[in-house]
Amino acid sequence: AKQANGLVFLGLSLSRRSPGAHSGSVSRQTQFDFDLLQDREYRHVCETNDDGWLVGGGEGGGSGDLSSAWKLVNADSAHVEVVHIGNGDLEHGGLTKEMIVERMKAVQFKPLRVRPSYVRLNPDDPPEVELVFQTVDNPELAA
Repeated sequence: AKQANGLVFLGLSLSRRSPGAHSGSVSRQTQFDFDLLQDREYRHVCETNDDGWLVGGGEGGGSGDLSSAWKLVNADSAHVEVVHIGNGDLEHGGLTKEMIVERMKAVQFKPLRVRPSYVRLNPDDPPEVELVFQTVDNPELAA
């Protein structure tokens, strides 16, 4: 379970440690190597925000590369949100992390196979590049 801005969701982790990226990144899948898709040399993407690349091993930092020296050092956080649970605050009808973990111990499912649907710039300001996984292309996500 992941908690962000008071919202809690369960997701499919797509993180994968890549050479030269953040040392805290952990490989949770081997199907997609997002580092091969990224423009870390900024040949086609003129810049990223201070989060930098959040997939493909995250933003390494300290590499001596002046184009990313000011980026926040972050581990890979690639994921697909599968279900929004609500919030993590008991006072507002939510569940704590411990409660979610305990309930999820009883849930069993087979491995999920996913296929990207398309790439887009999201409506954020500044926009973020997102790889979108739709249920029409991934029926196992809807089941």
